[in-house]
Amino acid sequence: MFQLAANKRMEADDFNFQFDFDHFPDVAPLASDVSISGNGWTEQKLTGIYTFTHPDGHKEGATRFRWLALDSCSGEYMPIVGQEKNTLFVSHDLVGKFIKFEVTPVDLFGRAGQSATSEPIGPIAENLVRNSNFDAQKRLWVYDGAFTYNAGENVIAYIDPGPSTFLTQTITVPVTGYYKFQALFNKADDNGAKFGIRFPEGSIIKAGDVPMSGVPVTQTLDGILLEKGAPIEVFFTGINANGKWIEIDDSNLLYDSSNTNPLPNLANIVSIQVPNQVGVSIVDDAAKKITFRVPYGSKVNAIALQIVVSEGASITPASGVTQKFNKPVTYTVKGKNGKTQQWTVECVEADKEITIDSSNAKIKDAFRWAVPKAKSYVRTGKLGLINRDETFGNSPEIKNYMPSYWAGYAHRYAFYSRDMAHQMSGAHLLGLDRENFSMLRAFAGTSNEIQKWYPAWALNFDGSIFKLDYRSANNFVREVPAVFELVEKAYNMYLWTGDKNYLYDETLWNYYDKAVTDFIALHDSQLKNGVAEGVGKGIFDGTATYNERIGEAVVEAGDGIGSQYQAMLAFAELSKEKGDVDAYHKFADEAQKLKDYFNQDWGVKGIQSGYVRGYEANGKSYSDFAREPSWFMPMKLITDPGERTDKFLDEIDRMCGTPEGAPTNIEAFTYLPDTFFPYGKNETAWKWMKYIIDRLDEPHEVSSQGTNGDYPEVSYTLISQTVEGLMGIAPNAPQKRVLTLSRLPHDIAWLELNHVVVGDNDLYVKHEGAMKSTLKNNAGTGPIQWEVQFAGSYPFIQVDGKTVKTQTKKLNGVTVSYTVVKVPVGESVTALPVYEK
Repeated sequence: MFQLAANKRMEADDFNFQFDFDHFPDVAPLASDVSISGNGWTEQKLTGIYTFTHPDGHKEGATRFRWLALDSCSGEYMPIVGQEKNTLFVSHDLVGKFIKFEVTPVDLFGRAGQSATSEPIGPIAENLVRNSNFDAQKRLWVYDGAFTYNAGENVIAYIDPGPSTFLTQTITVPVTGYYKFQALFNKADDNGAKFGIRFPEGSIIKAGDVPMSGVPVTQTLDGILLEKGAPIEVFFTGINANGKWIEIDDSNLLYDSSNTNPLPNLANIVSIQVPNQVGVSIVDDAAKKITFRVPYGSKVNAIALQIVVSEGASITPASGVTQKFNKPVTYTVKGKNGKTQQWTVECVEADKEITIDSSNAKIKDAFRWAVPKAKSYVRTGKLGLINRDETFGNSPEIKNYMPSYWAGYAHRYAFYSRDMAHQMSGAHLLGLDRENFSMLRAFAGTSNEIQKWYPAWALNFDGSIFKLDYRSANNFVREVPAVFELVEKAYNMYLWTGDKNYLYDETLWNYYDKAVTDFIALHDSQLKNGVAEGVGKGIFDGTATYNERIGEAVVEAGDGIGSQYQAMLAFAELSKEKGDVDAYHKFADEAQKLKDYFNQDWGVKGIQSGYVRGYEANGKSYSDFAREPSWFMPMKLITDPGERTDKFLDEIDRMCGTPEGAPTNIEAFTYLPDTFFPYGKNETAWKWMKYIIDRLDEPHEVSSQGTNGDYPEVSYTLISQTVEGLMGIAPNAPQKRVLTLSRLPHDIAWLELNHVVVGDNDLYVKHEGAMKSTLKNNAGTGPIQWEVQFAGSYPFIQVDGKTVKTQTKKLNGVTVSYTVVKVPVGESVTALPVYEK
């Protein structure tokens, strides 16, 4: 009903409006100009293009799409399952196929028109570069100083300035022929970067310059002759100039079917395989020379190479024939046309490094992954950026690096005190003693009275202070446990190396002394109980704990007091080694008093089970699980062994497996094996080692870091936990003594390590279960005293068949039976526990 209102407007208080679809014109929408945009090779995104029209001007509705494929250009195309959007990521299973894009136009009212199809593109070529557009960040790429960022729907890789930054990927050539390598550079701030194809660690096959440009530029290298089966490497390098970056959007290496030039007569060694080879074979194509490496100590007088030569060619001496490689061997390759080419193959013994073998593939493969991975972080002697962080706001510049290795996030060019402390044992086992000493001394040198004896939190690879974490002498990141861990780890390195510089270097000794005296006195003003305190605020004010996510105002924390206890023990032992008996007794007594105070008061006050892990300034205590403040207490051995600690360890294990208790960062998990092994909880420790190993390839919580395995602490601690944890190797190089205690879980029937260096002794150690151990003194200046231990109470130990009486002792609540055996250089001894003579 309509009414005329006073304002002369027609108003309705009731109406019924309906569309009469039955009498609408039966006109369907149209799709025209259907085409495909994009490149016809794998790892690319294709986009369907079309024009929607409707005779009556209706708008487009839910138009339907399909992607169709066929092995030939013409015929009945079949739908690609699951591809019903207007874009298609070209997967590798589409290689060789032809692709069409189909559109079924649908208007706003749901009326569908006739399907229209594009012309085909194809056959789809295979891009040999995987993850070529960096959609999976840096997966499958090897790099140093390369990162990614999101630019809308694209992911862009960029390479930092410097002479040694790079991004590479190794590829095996599938077919002999001519190839072209193409890269889309998003920008280049200057000239000087290069890209191309080369043999891994060897000579360049073809390379080009990346031109300076502020807009995207595509560069192509064509006419690249590659042979089937050859390992080659695509590479990009950075610009060796301060403040100059290059960015890469995409890259592709394609077989060039359009290149009709005839192939030359080829007479090359394409690849070689060597049993137990170390690294890659290095090809010098100009010199016609290949160099391969074998493990340290290998016999080289009888090596049979498996050799692949150019298609249709033959080789003399033949592939698989044993040769003496104590000097280079000359091979003659005869091409299919009769042309001959001489190649020189040289065998080089690799540097001595720790090696593993085991009945368990998981630990063997993980360890063999970890050794080169950890070594890749060594910065010694390089030129590179300092003060490079995620903000780019601290004026990064290129400097010479001191002996050092990465210890922290990949996007921060620095080593952090906390990370370094946890990596030092692994670094020693890799032969990085010079780096350990250099880095520790650099931290010690930053500690001073103005900073109340805190060292800097992070240092650049040239030894200068990393600006991101240091604003002024009163405003820098500092965490109490790190102060003490540096003292503890100095003593640990002294036990591994016997290096008296740890005793007599003035910078180091001053640091040890101030850490266990003045530092504690200056930071004990709130609870006044002899425990070093933080301020209960943020990390730039000085926090009591490593747990930066705790959100509590604790001034004393479990990881702080536990680390303080170990630092006092370490300083006592270092003082004794230096001949200061009075200082030894003083600090050993103070350490014991601190432990007693913890177990009688600080750690148990007001609770019947578990341990207090922190206090606020007003005395409020916390005993719930909080990661580092919780697990550092038993890890640092400040908790008395027994039922209470056993139950607490069980609770740590349980909580780390829950959503609310589990850390989000993989590096936090690396402390768990160190927590459980000392108490004989071998199965639990191994469980957490496996947890870490199984997640190496998963993305790190910080995407720019890469994968979990890209975090340096992971590889270093996997090495140290195999040696110190699973094998129970404890060094005492100053006394030319080593202790072993098998902690192999049921999963590992046997495990052996070679070239474990204790002082100047090079050792081989093997455990077969928990009941048989072997030690060989490979090399050194004299015999080593082997304290061979077995968990349990046994009256005798057989040493090379001779029965000797044992002694017993408790190690963190675990009874062990042991004896001491002198093992001369070059000799091997096997021991096993027995109940009868």
